[in-house]
Amino acid sequence: MSRINIVAKMLLEKRWADRFFTLGQLASAIGIERERLRKDLNKLCREGIAKRISGKRQPKENYGPGKPKQHILFRVSNKKALAEKLQPQTRGENNAFDRMWFVIRKKRVFTRRDLIILTEVKRETARWFVKMLRRAGIVAPSGPQSPEWRLIRDPGPKRPYVTNMKRGGGEYETNH
Repeated sequence: MSRINIVAKMLLEKRWADRFFTLGQLASAIGIERERLRKDLNKLCREGIAKRISGKRQPKENYGPGKPKQHILFRVSNKKALAEKLQPQTRGENNAFDRMWFVIRKKRVFTRRDLIILTEVKRETARWFVKMLRRAGIVAPSGPQSPEWRLIRDPGPKRPYVTNMKRGGGEYETNH
């Protein structure tokens, strides 16, 4: 998980989302260096997700060698956009995985070769996608030695985003 996603996930928690917080408070809670966290918070502020609040009456703190710096407060200003930031990112419409999913739904019974020819993807891409769908319980082989695959669970027209695909078991999430 990227650092910005860790920060976003922490900010969605109840204790951070509904109140003001300082850079130091958040840094100690997450365990990230202040300088890196400041860059992430500034990025969230530029995107309109968080708001930076600083005032002249606020006390100053000494953050180490050099001059004391002003105590800056932050607040989450757009919880919906923050939650969307944690959603999986796609690279536009009609990418290779979307095209493969369209073919799988239309044919219902397919081979990897069908995917390679009809969607113009590399062999390894088709192999990986079918493997992830199989682990999620969406497709299954037609027979024990058959090269054909069958769609056994259709979650809908939108391509399922399959996550947590690690070897050795574990839960598999899909967007139902």
